[in-house]
Amino acid sequence: MKTHKTVQTMLWFVLLSANAANAQTLYTVTDLTPNSGPNQSYANAINDDGRVTGYISPSQTFVYYNGITTLIDPPGGKVATAINAKGQLTGTLSVGGLSHAFLYTNGTTVDLGTLGGNQSWGYGINYKAQVTGWAALPSGHSRAFITNNGQMTNLGVLPGGSNSWGFAINNKGQVTGYSDTTNNGGGFNAFVTIDGVMKDLGKGIGYAINDSGAVAGKIWAGDGTRNYYHAFVTRNGSVVDIGKLGISSEARGINNSGQVVGFFDNPYTGSYKDRRAFVTIGGVMKDLNQLIPADSGWHLIQALDVNKSGQIVGWGINPSGHTHAFLLKKELQ
Repeated sequence: MKTHKTVQTMLWFVLLSANAANAQTLYTVTDLTPNSGPNQSYANAINDDGRVTGYISPSQTFVYYNGITTLIDPPGGKVATAINAKGQLTGTLSVGGLSHAFLYTNGTTVDLGTLGGNQSWGYGINYKAQVTGWAALPSGHSRAFITNNGQMTNLGVLPGGSNSWGFAINNKGQVTGYSDTTNNGGGFNAFVTIDGVMKDLGKGIGYAINDSGAVAGKIWAGDGTRNYYHAFVTRNGSVVDIGKLGISSEARGINNSGQVVGFFDNPYTGSYKDRRAFVTIGGVMKDLNQLIPADSGWHLIQALDVNKSGQIVGWGINPSGHTHAFLLKKELQ
């Protein structure tokens, strides 16, 4: 026969179990450029120390760390797209009205040049300050590149291709991006480099790569009438469709634990305001707008990067109706 005390204990255990099951990870939202007012701002990358970089429109780079937003160089100087563990930046700077990839280190900016053409853009940087992106050839075609000691190396193209673009690089020097190719009728295929050689990942684009070589991006999932894409990650060398929450989705960041962030269209109207940021939790895609306080006033549009602590950066519409960069930090409720 159960005693009253035993029943109470069992009820208490049931309540605790129910509360644990209902508990979810919520995020606090920080506006990274509150003083920019109506000026648009975008956060592109975060390193594992929590340093964030991005830009205030049109081209004022900022770095955010521990509650302080620091502007880098005068307005119109450069747009940062990535930051490494040392706080070094890459992106694009204006050179005579043209765009050139750059490496920024402790106040010093180095123009990384081109591959003989007139433009280039830096998109990813690793701990060794190797940069990837794309650069123009004298012919006008684009090529994904990797730098070593500031010198660009052309990464080539997939079979039959004439253009390629690099988007991310890990600490092992592996690059992901996309290339045109004859393998799918002249469309674009995602790639990852293995020992400097491009591996074809199928129709889509690789946007991010972690130190294990797992790539995240988008793959073709069209129905023949619309250009739909689904977010993907690679696992053990295979491309895995991680689905969508709306019409289409894109993965834009991945950390070393394999957590992915990005955005989805719901519905598809062509307006960025219909996009919603997502994060994967336990491998399942979740709408980040449902994981922030209901009264925050934010509409999170794009999540672009995530670090080892699960901190997420991107941009959205803030409570004042302005497009601003955000930082999300986890809180267990």
